[in-house]
Formats: sequence, C-alpha cells, structure tokens
Amino acid sequence: MFLLYKNRSFGDIISDTFTFLKVTGKHFFYNYFAITGIFLLILLVFTYFFSTVYYEYMFSSMSMSYGTNPMDELFGDNLGFLILVIAGFFVMGLFVSLLTFSFPVSYFQLYEKNNYTTNFTTRDIITQMKSTFGRLCIYFLGLVFIFMPIFLISYVIIILLSMIIIGIPLLFIILPAIFSWMFLTLFYQLNSHDGFFSAMGKAWGVISANFWKTIGSTLVMYVIVSVLVGIIIMVPYLIAILSVFGAGTTNGLDGTQTGSWFGMMMTIVMVLSILLNFITNNLHIITHGMIYYSVIEEKENRNQHSEIDLIGTED
Repeated sequence: MFLLYKNRSFGDIISDTFTFLKVTGKHFFYNYFAITGIFLLILLVFTYFFSTVYYEYMFSSMSMSYGTNPMDELFGDNLGFLILVIAGFFVMGLFVSLLTFSFPVSYFQLYEKNNYTTNFTTRDIITQMKSTFGRLCIYFLGLVFIFMPIFLISYVIIILLSMIIIGIPLLFIILPAIFSWMFLTLFYQLNSHDGFFSAMGKAWGVISANFWKTIGSTLVMYVIVSVLVGIIIMVPYLIAILSVFGAGTTNGLDGTQTGSWFGMMMTIVMVLSILLNFITNNLHIITHGMIYYSVIEEKENRNQHSEIDLIGTED
C-alpha cells in the first residue's frame, strides 16, 4: 500500500514517484492506454502522414530543377490531404493532451477514495475525468493564454542573458519553476472549486515555500525522462544516419531513394517522440502529485486521519 499524504524531502519526492508506479504501475498504465489508446493511435497516424508528406517535400525540393516552385508542387497536389492531416493532428493532439493531463489527477483521486487500493475500474476513471472536464478546459485556456506567454518571455530573457553567462544557471531554475507552477496549478484546479487564478496563487505559494525541493525534483525528473526518451529515440535516428551512408556507398542508391529511406526513419523518430512524450508526461504529473500531497499533509496532517480510516481494511 502506498500512502499519498506524507511529508516528503527532495529525495522522497523522486523515490516515491517510482514507488507509486511500482505499486500501481500495471493498473495505472493499463487504464491509461484503455482510455487514451485509440485517440493516441489516431494521433500517431496523423503524425505519420504529416511527417511523410513533409520529408517527401523536403527531399523532392532538393532534386527539383531551377525555376520550379516546390511549394506549388506540395500544395497543388496535396492541398486537401494536407489540410485534413494538419487539422486532424492538432485536434487529436489537443484532445490527447486533455486526457493525459486529466488522467493522473483523476487516478490519484480514486486511489485515495478507495483507501489507497486499485479497486476501481476504467469506467470509474472516465466518470471521474468527466466530473472535472469543465475545470480542465479552464485550466487549458490558462495554460495557453497565461502560462505560455510567461514561458516564452522567460525563455527569451534567459537566452539573452546567456550571452553574458548569467542566463545559463537561470535556465535550470526559472524554467523548472514555471513547469512546477503549471503542474501544481493543475492539481489545485482539479481538486477544488477554486478559480484558475486562485489555483495559480496556491501553486505559487507551494513553490515559494518549498523552492529548492520543488525545483530540484522537477529538474531531476526532466533529466531522467529526457535521457530515457533520448536513448530510445537515438536508436532509429542512428540507424537512419548509418543506413543512408551505408546504402549510398554499397548499393549505389540515388538521392531520391536515399532521401526516401531517411525520411521513413525520421518519420519513425517523430512518431516515437510524440508517443513517448505523452507517456512520460505521466511521470511529471505523478512527481508533482507527490509534491502536492506532501504540502497538503504539512498543512492539514491528513496522514493520521488516513491511518484511522484504514484500520480494519488490511489483512
């Protein structure tokens, strides 16, 4: 059994993220794919076609004769298909993002409600997600129109400051702080009836009171996830590079054939990147769930109440 309400240090936040997955991982990801799987698959299909068209355009434009406009070739022959693919990509991307942000928070809510057991079904999770869908939509509007500008402005300032070195350490402080602020706002938004700005304020209060612990755990988890995703993505990428050079030297393939092979491998890289980013986003949200429940425990001391409630439920 894994207790959510617990005072956690920096190390506990990271270790408890993986402990939670060790305890609930099979049930968690089974239900995640049961709910998001079909939509994620559709998104990956749109990604495949979008990437295929893009790389075909890129390599065909390199082989076109002078005076030929590659944009005319691209849009003239594939305009309807391109509109369909791009629209489908963004619509499904948005919908899968909504599901991916909502799922872990709803899972935590049901895990607590069921006395820290996984005695709940996919249907229960869907019902819970539906109950917070309105607040989730408000959160996403805030994500786009408030957090995104904050992130972009901060990023530009940091890049400019990096020219005088000051921005380099700020990169590892400011950006994780914004990501933490974003994820903690999600928990406050979906776990209460407070407005978006109230949730933002509470999330910022958590970061201010536990700055280095919050920033450190966020940064460490991003490093772990980035390395993991990078290793997996690097495999088909290196295969593409090595195969292109090998094919060009041993089989005498022309530029079109080589480009097609490389484009196919890069399409696989793009599909894998999107798939892994959605899956690993769960890790970031779970990490901030550990932070959120730790802060609630510090303020309300709910662990004692949980232990009382659990008396008689264990063998």
